[in-house]
Amino acid sequence: MRGNETNWAVLVLSLKGEEQAKQTNLAKVLSNHSGILAEDIYVPLIKSNGEVVFLLEGYVFVKTGYPSSYYFDLVRTAHIDFMCSEFNQETGLFSKGVITDFELKKMVAKANSLGGTYKVGSEVKVKDGHFKGLEGEVVEVFEKEGVTYYCLFIKLRSVEMILKLNSFSICGV
Repeated sequence: MRGNETNWAVLVLSLKGEEQAKQTNLAKVLSNHSGILAEDIYVPLIKSNGEVVFLLEGYVFVKTGYPSSYYFDLVRTAHIDFMCSEFNQETGLFSKGVITDFELKKMVAKANSLGGTYKVGSEVKVKDGHFKGLEGEVVEVFEKEGVTYYCLFIKLRSVEMILKLNSFSICGV
């Protein structure tokens, strides 16, 4: 680990935590229980057609640097099953199981790519939601918060439309 790089503690969500994450307010709930800022709690999820899809299902990542009691407060909630990262009781610092910002982004990118990777001009089919089964052409590819999105041009008999979908919502033709 490099000195100035952000590190993340890894925690495993309980079933209640996963349900709260699906409501998209888990970071705020955990922040209220622990004193850790909500923006320092990363719940890796994306929405697909209005429904939450987890990128790294069952995990939540919390920036290191807070007093150890804050992390133990998280573990005592009904939302967390246990903490993968380990504390050294003598130093009060994490001793094992933290990941760097770079490693976290790499994991999210890998999970994101499981949905497929397409280029402008690729022919794809929508596999989820109201437009399921429609085929279109990728006209734009962009990334937001580590998730790849595709803009598809879909031409029907009497209408043309552009849809913005994530990599989990489309498949190759």
